Amino acid sequence: SSGINAEYGGCGPCEKNKDNTTVTGCAECTGADCNTYKDPTISFKCYNLYPTKTEINCTGTAVHCHGPAKNYNGDNNVTRAGGCGPCPNATDSDCLTCNKEKCNSAFVMAPLLTVLLSLAFWLQ
Repeated sequence: SSGINAEYGGCGPCEKNKDNTTVTGCAECTGADCNTYKDPTISFKCYNLYPTKTEINCTGTAVHCHGPAKNYNGDNNVTRAGGCGPCPNATDSDCLTCNKEKCNSAFVMAPLLTVLLSLAFWLQ
């Protein structure tokens, strides 16, 4: 058995923690090409936007958050909620993917601000 550390690479068995579990970031493998490079897993935060805005912890090989597009007014709770990772359906124009930590917060603010400004203008 051989292993690869996701951050540094390497050959040989994965190191073990004191409780005999494999250290984080190392994957056991067998075979001639088992220890080829793998992108490291990173931690980041995004927002879950529906039903209430909450910060959530995410992991992946790159920072991606998603949320509803600026003009989205549908009732798909998955699209409204947003969350970790890219949009579930890459061709969905109702969903936007962003690539910075907690970047999906502003997606819902633009439509809300537009409605509030329109209402304020109408009331004058």
